[in-house]
Formats: sequence, C-alpha cells, structure tokens
Amino acid sequence: MAKNLQKTILVETDHADIIHDAQLDYYGTLLATASSDRTVKIFTVRDGKQCDNIQTLAKHAGPVWCVRWIHPSFPPNKLVTCGYDRQIIVWRETGSQWVPSYESEIHQSSVNSIDVSPVSYGLMIVAGSSDGHVSVHTFVKNSSKFVCKHTKAHTGGCNSVSWCKSANLAEWEKPTFASAGCDNNIIIWSVDPQSESGFTKIQTLSQHTDWVREVAWAPSPAQASVAVVASCSEDNNVIIWTYRRGEWQKADEISFNKRVWSCSWSIMGNILAVAQGEDEVQLFKEHHDGKWTQVSEIEN
Repeated sequence: MAKNLQKTILVETDHADIIHDAQLDYYGTLLATASSDRTVKIFTVRDGKQCDNIQTLAKHAGPVWCVRWIHPSFPPNKLVTCGYDRQIIVWRETGSQWVPSYESEIHQSSVNSIDVSPVSYGLMIVAGSSDGHVSVHTFVKNSSKFVCKHTKAHTGGCNSVSWCKSANLAEWEKPTFASAGCDNNIIIWSVDPQSESGFTKIQTLSQHTDWVREVAWAPSPAQASVAVVASCSEDNNVIIWTYRRGEWQKADEISFNKRVWSCSWSIMGNILAVAQGEDEVQLFKEHHDGKWTQVSEIEN
C-alpha cells in the first residue's frame, strides 16, 4: 500500500482558530479557507506551492463551516460560504476586492453545508442546516437576483448536501441533489422551481445506524444509467450507493475503527477519500468485483 504519494505543501494561513474547509478554484490558482475565527481567507497559488493571502473576508458572525467556488461560467469570480451564524453569503470579485453580492438568513440555525450545482443546472446553491431544512438558491439571470425555496428534510438537523454529478441520467430531467442528516438517513431530492413546494423527495436511503456526517455524489461514471453516492456516518461506516436501472442499492460498506468525519471524490470519480480519526486520510478504489479496496493512506 502506497503512502504519501506526493510532497505535502504546508500553507501558513494566519487563521486564529480551527480551519474547517479549504477549496481550490476551478483553475487551481486561488485557494479559499474557512475558519472558526469567523473569517474566510483567499490566497493566490503560484507554481502549485506558494500561497499569498490577498484578502480576508470578515462578514460572518460565527465559525465558518464551508466554502465553495462558483464555476467561472458565471463571471465575475464568485464563491459562497456558510456558517454557524445562519448566514449564506455569495462573494464576488470586484476589482481587487471581494464583496458580498447575496446574503440569506432563511435558516433558523447553523448552516452546516453548501454545494454549487453543475453548470448544466445553471447557477444554483443548495444548503443544509441544523434546523432540519434544506434550501435551494437559484440565480435568475434576467433579474440578476437569487430566488430561494426551502423544505423540511431531516429530523434533528441536516449535516451535508451534494448535487447530482451524473448528468448522463436522462430520466432525471430536473436538478437533483442528496442530503444527509441526524435521522441517520440520506434523501435524494429533485428541484422544481415552478412548483409550489419547490421539491420532490425521490428516495430515502436508510442503512446507517447513527448520524450521517457527509454525503458526496461522485462525478459521472462512464455508464450512462449509473449514479454513485458515498456517505459516512457516526456509526464508523462508509456506504457506497449505486443507482442502476431505476433502483438505488447499497453496493458496498466499508468499516473503520475510528470515527469517520468526511468523504470526497477525485475529479474522475474513481478514487474515494475518507478522513478518519485525527490525522488520517485513506484512499479507496473500486475493485473489479464491485468492492472498494484501500489503495493508499495519507498521514499527518
């Protein structure tokens, strides 16, 4: 089993508290970090190793949990953040400064997770909150404004949201996303901005026995009729879910001896990264028999 596949680059962020999220933009030239010190920092990345802080965003009134870049198809440069203060903020680059262009406090408790839709859906942001609701914020080009709809999703709170990356699935004509919560469930939703409620529940996936911490939709596989979703839970398990021939099923389950915090996919969707314990990340790849096996481990 390989370890430390490439040299680790350490970035001094000067955050005054824990960093909860760090994301590179589409081109890998900008890095955004979110921290409990209530700030978001943006860095330029040069030669893949040198990072210079260009601005600190300080509008949140509590810890910032999550940051996501908006695709460059929607200029100017934009990113979205969410935090404990119930806020969802879209920031845009104006000249040499980053300023808020949209702010929402639709939720009644901490906003724990956000995700930006694939370009094929247009510009849409989904958010999940400790109030148990999910919200979708849709940018209306004609008015240059966001329109928001929300619905109750999970008893006890929503911990994670993830847009469908399987654009090949022709039977899903409407924008689709997954949410995960404290009720131990993952729910698959479709979005219809023209309907009164705005949402349709497609499927509930119920195999975890404790809070689901994160759900991550894999980028499109080669098969036109297949979707793959990973979820990690307080039960110390990661489940790989597949959608084939109109049905969702549990394809595999990976058990860990430490608490599992998060899971995420590689750009091609063929490698799954799982963070466990305090300082370990394990990488998994699907074997020819459909089982997921560990291929690498990254420590520290």
